[in-house]
Amino acid sequence: MFRNYLKTAFRNLSRQKIYTLINIFGLAIGLATCMMIMLYVVHELSYDKFFKDHDRIYRMAVKASISGDFLDVAVTANPMGEALVREYPEVVSRSRIMPSNQAVFFTIDEKSFYTEGLYYVDSTFLDLFSYNILMGDPASALDEPHSIVLTRDLASKYFFNEDPIGQMIKMNDRVNLKVTAVIENPPGNSHFDFSCLVSYSTLFHEWGRERFEDWGSLSIYTYLLLAENSHPDSLEAKFDDFIYRNMEDLAETDNITFEPYLQKLSSIHLHSNLMAEIGPNSDIVYIYIFGAIAFFALIIACINFMNLATARSAGRAREVGMRKVCGARRKQIITQFLGESMLLAILAMILALIFVELSLPLFNNLTGLELGFATLFTPYMIIGLIILLFIIGVLAGSYPAFYMSSFKPIAVIKGSFTRSGKSKFHLRNILVVFQFSISIILIICTGIVYLQMEYLQTKRLGFEKENIVIIPLRSERLRDKIKVFDHELTGLPSVKSVSFSSGIPGRSLNGTGYFPEGGDKDAPWIIYNMDCDFGFVETMGMRLIYGRDFDPGNATDTNRILINRTLMNKLGWEEPIGKSMLSFGQDTSFPHEIIGVVEDFHFKSLHEAVEPALIMMNTNDPNYMIIKLNPGDPGKAIERIQSKWEDLELSFTFDYFMLDSQFEELYGSEKAMGRLFMYFALIAIFIACLGLLGLASYTAEQRTKEIGIRKVLGSSVGNIIFMLTLEFTKWVLIANIIAWPAAWIMMDAWLENFAFTITWTEFFWILPLATIISFLIALLTVASQALRAALTDPVKALKYE
Repeated sequence: MFRNYLKTAFRNLSRQKIYTLINIFGLAIGLATCMMIMLYVVHELSYDKFFKDHDRIYRMAVKASISGDFLDVAVTANPMGEALVREYPEVVSRSRIMPSNQAVFFTIDEKSFYTEGLYYVDSTFLDLFSYNILMGDPASALDEPHSIVLTRDLASKYFFNEDPIGQMIKMNDRVNLKVTAVIENPPGNSHFDFSCLVSYSTLFHEWGRERFEDWGSLSIYTYLLLAENSHPDSLEAKFDDFIYRNMEDLAETDNITFEPYLQKLSSIHLHSNLMAEIGPNSDIVYIYIFGAIAFFALIIACINFMNLATARSAGRAREVGMRKVCGARRKQIITQFLGESMLLAILAMILALIFVELSLPLFNNLTGLELGFATLFTPYMIIGLIILLFIIGVLAGSYPAFYMSSFKPIAVIKGSFTRSGKSKFHLRNILVVFQFSISIILIICTGIVYLQMEYLQTKRLGFEKENIVIIPLRSERLRDKIKVFDHELTGLPSVKSVSFSSGIPGRSLNGTGYFPEGGDKDAPWIIYNMDCDFGFVETMGMRLIYGRDFDPGNATDTNRILINRTLMNKLGWEEPIGKSMLSFGQDTSFPHEIIGVVEDFHFKSLHEAVEPALIMMNTNDPNYMIIKLNPGDPGKAIERIQSKWEDLELSFTFDYFMLDSQFEELYGSEKAMGRLFMYFALIAIFIACLGLLGLASYTAEQRTKEIGIRKVLGSSVGNIIFMLTLEFTKWVLIANIIAWPAAWIMMDAWLENFAFTITWTEFFWILPLATIISFLIALLTVASQALRAALTDPVKALKYE
């Protein structure tokens, strides 16, 4: 019996090749989209869950009030972790992490390397976080000062096939480190992203332990391992007393209050967006959005399957009638059609897997992830796919199966079986509205994301980011030699100016406590600051709005400062020139005099508002060399700069980046989301068109005799096409009415993540554009079926049914 059903199914599918291909292809696209997003969602939800005790590890974060400024930060004071282990038995262990805020300079056997991703960590780090140890003893690898643990890739880069254990590495020309272990690279589904680990005690040895005893300085990431039966809520309830006992003096004298709380390790990636995160996180909202897209893509594909199958039902009506006359029971007919549905679903699943494997490299490139095709073949995923396949086959095939098995055999053979006629608000029409609503929402979202990204890249930032070359100065030896290079560059016609600074916009600046003139001496203001030389303001293209710039001919300018407009407004000074500010711990005899005010400049991404900031004259130990290029070909200019670098034989690799590219990296996740929206919008439109094609085919087939009568009575082909297409325009119109407010609400919520956004007047035109696009797509799709029906011979049409 089964063999007969299978043979019949193959025969029917091969007889209707176009219908079969459309059905399989549409279902495969929906399945592939669903599987691709499922891989993404599984990856995002798996962050940090590979650690052995991930369910017991928590990160400590702090809500702080400092002189009236409220902060919610991912960092803590250095002594907090140790004190918690000492005072509370429910805290089994802790590990502190202090990432290096810039790349370090390593020297190995007179070979030099720039290395990103160095973490200073406690000796307990490898106990808390169960990384795979390739070489060395994890129990003692980070016990001693000046110990370094390399990741597999870094060890291979530095030592090739040599045994790295015991080898010496000089860091920044002054600190000797000994390799004590090699561990596996951190996987992509972790919020940690490091290339090497240096023992935390190295910081005490190099800088002194006293520097790390300040309870008021938030700069360290603290991770806690709780006892097995401990609950984080019970520990958090004790934090008020803990802070009061340890920080009572700071609260009274410096107007500083802290409110620590715990974050579950596995929740950080999707549920944490605090100040000073250890790395960029994602957002659970994206999981909901793409999960919904996957669900809707699958539902739309199944709807299309039913619509297309139903549209073809009349062609098989007599077949069903003959089978019933010959003794076939309704159950057998249902089984036959469900079998065909399952066969189509299996073929679609195979094709979908091929699509996923071919598309995965593009998807990984768009998202910056490393999703593996093999993930689909883990036991849980295989079981899930089998269940999904069964559900699709049964649900997608159930409606046409039960619909066609209900035909009365005599009426069918006579050609007079009853069908629904002109449905005014049939389920199929509702489903088409649903399909197009999703497509229009995605079109609108894609347009708004694109416009916001364009705005971020073109908005005036308070400085010029174009044609700015940044050379990091990560070594004292390089800083000593760089002045010679500076002199050589001034003779190049492609170089407009050169400057030096401790920080640059787009990378984190230091925040320091300052006391404004006439302010509370016990309440420091946290102000972002950077040091620079005399040409910095001109090189960066900043605009002075009051006062003057630093003057190289004025020796006293080395103790003077420029402030930004936001700081001036916050201070409430109408005439700030000549007033002074005192930095925390500075000799009160030498305050910093304000000589100028610059227009606000963005030193963070446009997700955040401009903070109070100041620029101080200090030419000692700069971290960056800033080269402003003249208009022209930047590629050729950089080649000339590199040639000068190599001519001087500085013994350092020429390492640089463009400032505008640095800012583009700040919006990488948003750009990736925009591209994904665009691709999924195209997929949704394609699937929706297949559904509309099915409904148009179904409607045209239902009205075959009516069309024949109209043609006999004189209706033209144009009139017939207009009649058939007009019916569908109202469903597309309804879809737009639903989609506009839904997309508006979604994008309004997304734009709240930015401090600076496009206005509704700048993106409102996207809504009618999406409407026009949806109408054009719908009309073109329906017109193809309408034209086919309109050209049918009226004599044949009148004989139909």
